[in-house]
Amino acid sequence: GQSGSPIMDSKGNVLGLLTAIGAASEEKTYAVSTNAIMSLLHKLPERNLKLPKYAKIAYMSREQQIAKMEDYTIAVKVYKK
Repeated sequence: GQSGSPIMDSKGNVLGLLTAIGAASEEKTYAVSTNAIMSLLHKLPERNLKLPKYAKIAYMSREQQIAKMEDYTIAVKVYKK
């Protein structure tokens, strides 16, 4: 599905990550905020993770941002028989 997909603002900043979509009757989508993710990362005992200080796509148009992210976004569909 779409879990793990970034939720971005118009400047290319990641606001959160999609985690789940509720049942069709619920019409709800769930996400984890970047603040919660960063809090968790800072609590890890040892990390070799280097995070950028700014979004490299921040100065692109929305269309350019989407085109850039398409290479890193996939959708998996599961069909029941």
